[in-house]
Amino acid sequence: MKRLLILFLLSIVNLTNANHAIAAEMPDSVIREEESTWTSVSNDSLEGQIAGCNIFNKRNRCKIVITEMGRWELTPHFNIGFGGFFNGPENLEKGDRYGNIELGLETSFDWHPFGYQNEWSIGLGLGYRHYELNKDVHWEKNNLVMSLVAFDEYQTSTSNSLNVMSILIPIIYTHYFFKSGLGISLGAIVNWNVSAWANRGYEFKGEEYSVDTKDIGQRPFTVDFIFKFLPPLGRCYYPPFYFKISPTSFFKNNRGPEMYQLSCGFCI
Repeated sequence: MKRLLILFLLSIVNLTNANHAIAAEMPDSVIREEESTWTSVSNDSLEGQIAGCNIFNKRNRCKIVITEMGRWELTPHFNIGFGGFFNGPENLEKGDRYGNIELGLETSFDWHPFGYQNEWSIGLGLGYRHYELNKDVHWEKNNLVMSLVAFDEYQTSTSNSLNVMSILIPIIYTHYFFKSGLGISLGAIVNWNVSAWANRGYEFKGEEYSVDTKDIGQRPFTVDFIFKFLPPLGRCYYPPFYFKISPTSFFKNNRGPEMYQLSCGFCI
């Protein structure tokens, strides 16, 4: 019995030594037969790519990478804010600013040619703007010219608004200062104003009336300059803040008062 046990232990030792010998020979044969496809990457570059990936995933939770990281990415955006006009008629400036709502839904293609800190974007989306005015006046078209006219004395419970539907084409550059996500964006948004109308409502002798005025003479294309502030990312998520101002008058020449749009809000 002792002899069998000794022979068994010796066989295990011999088998282990043989396996080690085979394992020692394998790397040489593998290296000779296969060509390596790895490329060296510096630690700083790799760290920057990982940090950039973390920033984008946290900032845009629905971002879809359509090619390799650091190149092209597809990102949806939702904007909500408040707007108004400046350099317009006096009654226009007295409108209900809390009723001036701006909504936007966009999809942008983001390009990172020089690392995560620099981002170039071009997008496509839909925008809606709703401007409420002083309830003492309403928009009226006379000989194709839009102007503000007072409601009649017998018209009560009055309301007035200007509405715009646009196709948005944003072109924006974003720079991230640190790996925490702090950054700013600068750019322009081309608005293709496909539809615009004025609405006035009032009550007369117990009956409610709503009147839409179409073909109001809005410019088919306007441009907004946009500035975004992207707060750093931490335990709490703070949405980017934006401010937009347009150097282009809302109405065509001789179709309405000269007035310019501005707005501010948040990107979600």
